Amino acid sequence: MISKTLHSSDGTALHTVHGPAVGETKAHVVLCHGANEHVGRYGHVIESLNQAGFAVTGLDLRGHGKSGGKRCHVLRWEHYSEDIRVVIQSVGGPVFVLGHSMGGLVVLEAIRSGINGTEIKGVMTSNPLLGLAFTPPRVKEAFAKLLSTVVPGLLMGNEVNPNHLSHDQAMNEAYMADPLVSKKLSPRWYTEMLSAVQRVHDAAGNFETPLLLMQGTADPVTSAPIASEFFQRYGGPKTLQAHEGLYHEVFNEIEREKVIADMIGWLNDQTDSQ
Repeated sequence: MISKTLHSSDGTALHTVHGPAVGETKAHVVLCHGANEHVGRYGHVIESLNQAGFAVTGLDLRGHGKSGGKRCHVLRWEHYSEDIRVVIQSVGGPVFVLGHSMGGLVVLEAIRSGINGTEIKGVMTSNPLLGLAFTPPRVKEAFAKLLSTVVPGLLMGNEVNPNHLSHDQAMNEAYMADPLVSKKLSPRWYTEMLSAVQRVHDAAGNFETPLLLMQGTADPVTSAPIASEFFQRYGGPKTLQAHEGLYHEVFNEIEREKVIADMIGWLNDQTDSQ
């Protein structure tokens, strides 16, 4: 894969990777990771897409992985939207966008607010962050909302149990050992996330872009029922691929080959119909 540095609209350096399609290129996919992680964890997903004829460009959002910015902190959610816009526009031409967890929220919010000059042919989300599957401690949640104004960049534990990511313990252990993975988030990130979630839910019926929702039904991190409710209200063409019993990181589950193959099947259906 080819690494390249782009710059967001405010000058923040964005680390990107590109994997070219094997053979004729069917379409281009832009990939966005989840909170606290980075695009380097998706090498097997990118390779599978490449082998199926899809070129892929992935990025580390600001504050994540090898990109610039304060770790796991954002002053305005729109900064994430700008990061993904810059990468999408650098690709040019019609693209599909893939986002996992927080990345799903990022791509949905970016599409909601508009991406000029590039046609989005479809949006794919895996266990998107449209609501949490657990309730954060009330005291911590109250402090986060207060500290978002007073000390917005203070980093706090993210409450995610790594054993809730996958049934594949080797993948969970690799996550914990990864030096580019963070276990904390800022109060401002939390309040900005809540606002972005509300905006996306409010606009659910206004979306027109074809949607693929990949959902691990036993996800203990993001809420499958809330994602399902969003899916029901989604205004554009939509497909649900429910993976029974899978946890949060469906691309790192024991059944990941089937998850990826099903996603590629949807992509092929989309490109064959064009």
